[in-house]
Order: sequence, then structure tokens, then C-alpha cells
Amino acid sequence: MTSTLVVLKLSRMPLFVPSFVSLPKLNVLEIRRVMGLDDNNIRILLPGCPTIEELVIEESTMEKTRVIDISIPTLKSFPFSYRFVIDISVDCPYEFVINAPNLDYVHVKGHISDNFVAKSLVTLIDAHLDLRHIAVDADHYNIYHHVRELFKGIANIKLLSLSNDSVQVFLKSFRLKSHSY
Repeated sequence: MTSTLVVLKLSRMPLFVPSFVSLPKLNVLEIRRVMGLDDNNIRILLPGCPTIEELVIEESTMEKTRVIDISIPTLKSFPFSYRFVIDISVDCPYEFVINAPNLDYVHVKGHISDNFVAKSLVTLIDAHLDLRHIAVDADHYNIYHHVRELFKGIANIKLLSLSNDSVQVFLKSFRLKSHSY
């Protein structure tokens, strides 16, 4: 594509990712309110940006997404808010994976996913969580497990900000855990 682009901002548009992406100097990628962000687009786009330090995904509709895998060794800042297109009648497990050994800041806004896997977040300093629970039967979504995995992944942080909704999700998860004994 281009060997000199440092900042790329995509906003309010359908996302069409070519089959090959090469943005070797890209430091900042902002994807705001786009349509069509899916597993395949993420798998092609992110590896083509080997020097990215700031990734912003804001209010993008995640269609047919099952795994959101953010594995970027150079990533330092990751504000992320999303909306899934969910068909509740279909069993649709989601997995949110973040593997960013140099990440300092993360802000996640959305529903607690089916499986949250946080790897190599030893440098994470600042985490802001604004998580909501999907209003379906608790038997289908093991909230306690998701919350436990989330906290295992961010155990070394210095600043944690929780929204009121996040506190409610966490309280509900611990109530569900205590009732399961």
C-alpha cells in the first residue's frame, strides 16, 4: 500500500480490507463507527501494521465475529468499544484475546464476552472497564469465569477505573458464584 503512512483514521464507512496489507510505518490506526469489521478483516489488517502503537476501535459493529484477536507486540494504547450483531437464538460463543506485551493503556467498552483471554499484559498501567452483561440466561454465559479471567489478565495494573455497569457485572458474577456452591 504505502511505506510512509504513519496515521490512518477510518470513520463512518463500510470497511473493505484488501487481501494483502503492508503499512510498515503505521503508528496509529483509528477505526471509528465502521461497518463490516470481522475476523477476516482483523486477521489481514493488523499483521500488516507491524509498528502500530495506538489502536482505536470505537463503536464499530462486529458482524459474524467470533474471535477478536489483538496480538500486537508494539501496541501501547488500545481504546476499544464495540457492538456485536448477535442472534440470541443461535449459540454464538465469542472470544476476546489481547496479547500485547508493551500495552500501557486499555479501555474496553461493551458486553462481557464469552471468553476473555489476556496474555502478556505485564506492562499494563491503566485499565478502564465499561462492561455490560448480555441479557440472556446466566446458564449460557458463565459470568464468573469471564470476570475471573479478565482480572487474571490485568493483575499488574496500577490504575483501574470501573463504570457503574462494570461494578454491577462483577457483583452479579460473584453472587452467581456464591449460589453455585
